[in-house]
Amino acid sequence: MKKKILLFIAIVFFSQMLSAQKDSTTIKFNKLKNSFRIGLGYCIQGFGDQTNMLYQSGYQRKLNTYFEFDLGMTYFDYKGFVHPNFYEQEVAFENSTSIRTFDLMINFLIIDFNKHILKLGTGYSLQKVNLTAWSATYYYFDDNYNYTYADYVIKTVNDFIGSIVVNAEYGYRFFPHFSTTIYAKYYSENKYISLASIGLNLYYTF
Repeated sequence: MKKKILLFIAIVFFSQMLSAQKDSTTIKFNKLKNSFRIGLGYCIQGFGDQTNMLYQSGYQRKLNTYFEFDLGMTYFDYKGFVHPNFYEQEVAFENSTSIRTFDLMINFLIIDFNKHILKLGTGYSLQKVNLTAWSATYYYFDDNYNYTYADYVIKTVNDFIGSIVVNAEYGYRFFPHFSTTIYAKYYSENKYISLASIGLNLYYTF
């Protein structure tokens, strides 16, 4: 039974490939205007001490020959521990950062050939930030200036904030409806975070 299912999936897959190849003779790849995307990339938050995967999805609408509208969402999550050693007292603190972005951009189509794509986009990003981090340490001493204990301040943030997002992509259209791109994306630094990511996107265009 399992072999029959796998065979059926393979037949459907190859039939779709042949259909797409047939369509490619009659459909100009770069004439389709709407696209959905999903993406995955390596991401650095802040000064590089927080790294993890960046997940993203989005919708694009071609406005004319040179510009397209881009609406996207991304998600970044990091959890880690720091182990400072103060006066022979080792303490563990959990640093966590969760970021959801809602991005509105305009892309400039530098190259939009039948197969090749090169675009540069910029716009505004609204970010939902949740973070917990070790912020400061206060030391206490007795009258003889002997260390007694330390008090630690943990910073917590649950806020919306905005920044500028810049995105560059190069891609290749394998079929009229499917393409992949390599992207590099940067979110400008604000009072809480900054993000930089590089990765891959998969597009379905219609």
